[in-house]
Amino acid sequence: MGFCFLKIYKGEEMKGLKVYYRIMAGVTVFFMIWYPFLTYFHAEKPSGMELRYFAKKSKVLVDMFLYQKEKMLFIFAIFLLLAMVTGGMLFYVLKEEIPFRFCLQKKIFGAVSVYFLLNVFSVLLSSYKEYGVMGLHIDYEGLAAIFGYMVLFAAGYFLFQNEKNRVLLKAGIKILAFFIILGTALEMKYGPLFNIEWIQKLLTPDHYEHLLEHLYLDYHGSVSLTFANPGFFGGFCALLFPILLGMGIQEEKRGKRWINTGLAGGMFFCILMSGSSGALYAGLLAAFFQIFFRIKKENWKRRIGLAGEMVLLLFLFSAALQFLVLHGQNNIWKKTESSLVNTQYTRNESVFAVEKIQLQQGKLKVWGEEGNFTTEVLSEGSDLHLQDFMFTDDRGEQIETESGRLTGDFKKIKAEVMGQILSFDFGYQEPVEFYAESGKLYYIDFNGSLLQKIPQPVMRGLERFYPLFTGRGYIWISSIPVLMDTMLLGKGIGAFPFVYPQSEVAGMLNVHGSADYCIEQAHSWYLQTAVSSGILSLFCMLYVFFTAFKKGIKEKKPDVFFWGIMAYIITGLVNNSNVAAAPFFWLLLGCFLVPEKTDRI
Repeated sequence: MGFCFLKIYKGEEMKGLKVYYRIMAGVTVFFMIWYPFLTYFHAEKPSGMELRYFAKKSKVLVDMFLYQKEKMLFIFAIFLLLAMVTGGMLFYVLKEEIPFRFCLQKKIFGAVSVYFLLNVFSVLLSSYKEYGVMGLHIDYEGLAAIFGYMVLFAAGYFLFQNEKNRVLLKAGIKILAFFIILGTALEMKYGPLFNIEWIQKLLTPDHYEHLLEHLYLDYHGSVSLTFANPGFFGGFCALLFPILLGMGIQEEKRGKRWINTGLAGGMFFCILMSGSSGALYAGLLAAFFQIFFRIKKENWKRRIGLAGEMVLLLFLFSAALQFLVLHGQNNIWKKTESSLVNTQYTRNESVFAVEKIQLQQGKLKVWGEEGNFTTEVLSEGSDLHLQDFMFTDDRGEQIETESGRLTGDFKKIKAEVMGQILSFDFGYQEPVEFYAESGKLYYIDFNGSLLQKIPQPVMRGLERFYPLFTGRGYIWISSIPVLMDTMLLGKGIGAFPFVYPQSEVAGMLNVHGSADYCIEQAHSWYLQTAVSSGILSLFCMLYVFFTAFKKGIKEKKPDVFFWGIMAYIITGLVNNSNVAAAPFFWLLLGCFLVPEKTDRI
């Protein structure tokens, strides 16, 4: 297609190339508007570690929102890469020179290239390389997705150097924001739309309809749309919110300013409805510093008045959506409170606080704040009763049971026997279960496996930080030993749940109220990157982010993309990268990093 431009007469030969780039920019913007809403039912039979960890009972993994996105992202990235290579060839033919001046800065290009290659090598040398291309079913962010991110990063740089193309991108952001606000309003009104029967059938192949009987989306009042997770949705809204707010601040015409600010208010409403505290903090920080820098570097009297107008319009629009959509139920102020203070689990006084729990030669040893006790099996068989177990304290004295409860200092503990399963209810949200066989006790972990030993935390003395950020502190601290082996290469994409020290019972009980589930993700983009592709890979990624930060701070009038990029980087502290939101981030990052003195086409 591009070679028809060779026929353009010499005086206007570059005009055709500009049109070519304009068309490719338009195609990219159209894709980015449509992409977040891409959804279609996908099911697969798991194997290997996925079968053991995630589908031991169901034998099938289902996904509505992420698999198809990664597949389409990869296909589009190949198309876009070929289109950009064609553009480069056209430039070479028309100008008779290699377009070096349009290339990325060498250090940034090098950092991005090393980041991608380290992901590839980490997968090739991983013990879990079968998950490297598409990723695990929990996020579907494999090499296919990361390849797409890198291509979009380059596309942001090459295709949106021209100001007209940037205007096109900003228009696309407005259209996308409108549909997201509309979708949020509908989901708040009717619940997740996929739970509506006719929509389910529309998006599900006939041979998978029997799986819909057990599929029901429930985000406990939070909105997720087609992002698979309210946190992912909130992070994406935090990316768009400061950009739209900046458009409103910069717009001189009152009508357009109200439209832009109204869309910003709508995106703020979406952040609140996601219930994501990380996204809320990031969005507010980006908005505050954006307004602060505008006031500092412009006519301060005019900007203060304008900033006040922006804030007022933002909250009025959010409140209006609240009134129209929720009619006073689950109101926006309660949602704001839950976003600001988002507790994972609070232990009450009826709990027997467990400090440590371990199996020693088939005997269970429990250390608690109110005392320690040991449990051992006295009998063998398949139909055991409570009297077939003996409970003793530190002094070796037997602890009696009464009406299914231990007595004395351990009266908060309820013990129940079902066949060969001994269940302890310490007062947390879920009991802890053990299996008795051949006179020994085995711990039953989250996937039904029997463990002779219970994993113990390697990092001691940091327990007070476990509850930070809704229990993420526990995950981050427990991951530190894993990082010791990832200085150069990581464990591979999708390896995190398999290398993470699962089933550390005491920590899980005190942080999450239950030990009966798997820690699937790092809940931090940066920790996930370090584990998956190595600490060196993380440094390369952070170098690119720091370069963007330095560029934005130095500029007198940073592009509005800067504030959205910074907000998304901040959400990455507490959220994973995800295939639903990350493509737009990488596109905007590449667009923002174009040097001011670059010859734009």
